Amino acid sequence: AEKAIDRHRGFGEAYFVRAMVYGRALQGQKDEAVRKGYVAQGLKDANDAVAFGYGDAMLFAVRGQIRDEAGDPDGAIQDLDEALRRNPDFVKAWLMRAQAKVAKGDHRGAWEDCDGALKLDAKNAQAYGFRADAKKALGDIPAAFADATESVRLNPRGYDAWEVRGECLRALKRYEEAIEDLEKAAILKPKLAKPRALKAGV
Repeated sequence: AEKAIDRHRGFGEAYFVRAMVYGRALQGQKDEAVRKGYVAQGLKDANDAVAFGYGDAMLFAVRGQIRDEAGDPDGAIQDLDEALRRNPDFVKAWLMRAQAKVAKGDHRGAWEDCDGALKLDAKNAQAYGFRADAKKALGDIPAAFADATESVRLNPRGYDAWEVRGECLRALKRYEEAIEDLEKAAILKPKLAKPRALKAGV
């Protein structure tokens, strides 16, 4: 991407590709100084791509993801709105917007965005998992449990859904089953403390 930009400073797609690389590099990066650098450069490249006329829906999704990682859910939602305006069938954008809405505490909006994703892809385990979390936050425990169950059926390695299912089972006072599900989440993500803490509280 950098070689392409060096040869043609107005090549919008090259800026988009480099922005996407920075966005991917943010995921899992713990060093705060490194994260800030990736955010700054990723946003600059995404903005340059727009300025040079590159208008693919994925570009706005990438910029939205970077903004969400940077703690700007409003900016993320604005970009993901634009991505979906350009491509209403963009399942990943529906799910990314759901995550940004959760960051704002808008669990109802996240639920609705998961519905939008599932209309396009009825077997999307991540959409069921996100919707389960939104339903749990809104207090609909039986519906959250049903969605989490479908999520782990479709993707048994989705630790988030096992965790949500475990929390639902605990709320339903099905304690032995809750411990089993939270243990599955802990095995899938052994470095995360939350599943083990939840299990300890059952």
